[in-house]
Amino acid sequence: MTVTTLAHSIYSESMETLDGNDASSGVIVEEGGVTGSDSDSTVVGKGYYGLDEFLTEEPYEEQCPGGYHRGYVGETLGPDDRYVLLRKLGWGGYCTVWLALDGRQDRHVAIKIHKSSAEYSLAARKELQMLRHVQACSQSSSHPGAAHVVELLDAFAHSGPHGLHVCLVFEPLNTSVLSLLGQCHRTGFCNLKEAGESCVDGGLPLEMAKEVTRQVLLALDFLHRSCHVVHTDIKPENVMLEFPNLPSKWDVVRYLHEYTSEHLDRDVKSATSRPLPSPFACNFSQEVAGMPRPNFAQACGKDWKSFFKVKLVDLGNACSTDCRPQSYGVQTLEYRAPEIFLQYPKWGCAADIWSTACLFSEMCTARYLFKSQGSDFFPETASQLKLFATVLGPASDKFLRQCALADDYELCVNARQVRSLSENYVYELGINRTLSQQMEQFLLPMLQWDPTRRADAIACAKHPFLRNGKLKIGKLRDSLKKPLKGSFKKILGTGSKSL
Repeated sequence: MTVTTLAHSIYSESMETLDGNDASSGVIVEEGGVTGSDSDSTVVGKGYYGLDEFLTEEPYEEQCPGGYHRGYVGETLGPDDRYVLLRKLGWGGYCTVWLALDGRQDRHVAIKIHKSSAEYSLAARKELQMLRHVQACSQSSSHPGAAHVVELLDAFAHSGPHGLHVCLVFEPLNTSVLSLLGQCHRTGFCNLKEAGESCVDGGLPLEMAKEVTRQVLLALDFLHRSCHVVHTDIKPENVMLEFPNLPSKWDVVRYLHEYTSEHLDRDVKSATSRPLPSPFACNFSQEVAGMPRPNFAQACGKDWKSFFKVKLVDLGNACSTDCRPQSYGVQTLEYRAPEIFLQYPKWGCAADIWSTACLFSEMCTARYLFKSQGSDFFPETASQLKLFATVLGPASDKFLRQCALADDYELCVNARQVRSLSENYVYELGINRTLSQQMEQFLLPMLQWDPTRRADAIACAKHPFLRNGKLKIGKLRDSLKKPLKGSFKKILGTGSKSL
């Protein structure tokens, strides 16, 4: 499913529970008893870079008992009607997300309203417990990565016509990296001119991609070392920008909502998804009555890194390093590490590092790093393994001996290395050779077949490549100086949106 844009949210606040409720779940129930809900790990789906698919809203037939809550503008939720729904921000396979006014704190929040089906109960409880565990670790830690991980603000259960819906309340976040890529991919427009040029048309500016990656790696180091948690679903949808502090993010959210509210159809109560625009991708020229216009030019100026912050969201599939799921049904295919494909029993934090390498490359190139097309005779999984070997060379026998599906590797992988990662960047995308080699030096320690040999998050975050200054236009791309001898895409049978 494609989501228009999803504002997850966060803040840390002590959470109360009513008498008789399960304190471990942290859910306040408006009426009736507590049930769970889902942890929507696919809340923001991807057609490709934010382009809408056929369904622009959640299916009407799923607005039924066990399904979505049909919210409307002006509806009140939470204990003592604390939250008033203002606009729908987006939707996903398991929930809708709304901007709401918190009457107690007089600020805007984002509320994720889950489907009410009982099948999501265990997943919801797991997600909520994980969020509270991470929040507890954050409160007792000075780790810089804690500021880049989503934190829960509030949780309650809403009794509606379709059942009891678990609602998670967060601080509104800005656009996702996926949506930002979509903006660049479709229009090439980005307000962060000081972030420099992109490596290819449609990609994010290189310095922005570096800064996103550095902050994600800090977040992962906090999760891995301080919380002992593996995220398991690193991808552009799950990295979201914060609203800049101008002077506070709460003021920015209020301004953006009022700025665009004139376009809302106030007569239609079952609202269409209308995400808040991004200051980093849109211009705002008009004043809002009674509100000063934030100085967005300052956030996009030379000191942009002081305002550009990202948060890692969606802990619905996260797991403890001490209690990993026995199944290998984790990670989205395009970001899935080889140990998951091959069922290496000691998989863990290193799987997140592999996904982060894929994320960085995708931000720079507007293409998946590894995305092959399967067929009836050559399944997608086998194609991915073949693609890994084609770019990275063969896996070691020591690693394969520990994998339950090592035979699958032997059946589908040709050990001959066709072309290195840097050569692909040069000959397929026209990226400057020096830059391609620098990118390869940064990525290869993160893309080792054997997870025990993969660099950890803090080592990657401190890599010199991420701390380099801005590269000027004309030094990022080279024209292709010789024809390709057999396109890499044709050799691998990959799709047009793959490197």
